[in-house]
Amino acid sequence: MADAFIGEIRALPYSFVPQGWMLCDGSLHSIQTYVPLHAVIGYLYGGSPQSGQFGVPDLRSRVVVGLGTDLISGFALGQGNKSGHATVSSPLPLHSHTLNGKMGPHIQSVNTPANNWLGVPTYQTPNSTPKTQQGKRYEVPPGTHDVHLNSRTLGTAGVSTPQAHENCQPYQTVAYFICSEGTWPSRP
Repeated sequence: MADAFIGEIRALPYSFVPQGWMLCDGSLHSIQTYVPLHAVIGYLYGGSPQSGQFGVPDLRSRVVVGLGTDLISGFALGQGNKSGHATVSSPLPLHSHTLNGKMGPHIQSVNTPANNWLGVPTYQTPNSTPKTQQGKRYEVPPGTHDVHLNSRTLGTAGVSTPQAHENCQPYQTVAYFICSEGTWPSRP
């Protein structure tokens, strides 16, 4: 690929490694074999002078994050992160939730005129008009009646030991490659 800088990383849809490029898989490579690439990235991604090897970035199943700082810890060149996250209460700001309710007995007044029933069953025989069924009528006598509400206990819920959960955005898989043969990137 023409015009690529040594050390440049590209996301490509290939199932093969193009000539002059290396897969960003975190592997170690010989410094003597890839002198220009080692001169550009050094030991940022692993390796050591004692081993005679240097590493390329491991971008398998990773999202690339730009160099810079965030509000908490900042991002250093070559730094990585985990795919799972365990939520704990320590980084969360103190907060509370308000629940409006009433404690104690609840009294509801019911004032009904005489002979006002909540329900009177009716029936109809095959060759007759509807008739009111005689028997028990459902009525509420006038006056004040106590209504008993079920008590509930409110509290916090959750697990005592935080568990990692998936923290994944929608994605489409491509391969990342680093240029090992190309144009030397001039420094200012």
